[in-house]
Amino acid sequence: MYSQMKSYIESVLHLVYPNVCFGCKQPLLLSEPYKICTSCLTKTEKTDFHLKDFPNDMEAKLLGFPFLKRATALFYFDKKGTIQSIIHSLKYENKPFLGEDLGNFMANSLKESNFFDNIDYLVPVPMHPKKERLRGYNQAVMILKGIQKVIPLPYHKEILVKTEHTLTQTRKNRLQRILSLSEKSIFDTLSPEKIENKNVLLIDDIITTGSTLIKCMEVLEKYGCKTCKILTIGFAR
Repeated sequence: MYSQMKSYIESVLHLVYPNVCFGCKQPLLLSEPYKICTSCLTKTEKTDFHLKDFPNDMEAKLLGFPFLKRATALFYFDKKGTIQSIIHSLKYENKPFLGEDLGNFMANSLKESNFFDNIDYLVPVPMHPKKERLRGYNQAVMILKGIQKVIPLPYHKEILVKTEHTLTQTRKNRLQRILSLSEKSIFDTLSPEKIENKNVLLIDDIITTGSTLIKCMEVLEKYGCKTCKILTIGFAR
């Protein structure tokens, strides 16, 4: 009786105050599990990088690290596209649940492949503590949490930390992004023993120039990481 009443109330509320998709802004169906509609998730162009020979287009941006095993992004990230709109809401409109939704969908999309095989730790690209306090969360961690609901791999926040506070990269061009991150090391670790001889999966929201991921891999390489895979939601082309 209680469950029937709850379902009825939810249906009425959905008619009066429908949840909308953060991609297309259309009302969501009650049966849709995410805050992103099935149409947006299925129609947005996927990269399928994990199905392509090494090096795919994403891996080509990150060559120079012998321990890099594979890198893939789920969607192509285009200006004014659906994924840009969703990631903007995730990062700047206090919508952390979108990270979990995207991570969960991504893990379900990849779980039948061997992409998650032989991974010891999930490692999110870290934010500086000051910036994380202002935002309230790290979007890479939210994506990671969505992945963990499907692939229950461990996560230790101290494996990578950000030691320098940098301004947002959003409005910088490719050369400016590279130069701003090449002046000094802005990442480090608090637990080198969790890196040595381990296989890690590095997680972020999007890859543009690859400069941030390269800086993270430099730390992993320095402390003896055995293999590294990389996973992002979007790939900017």
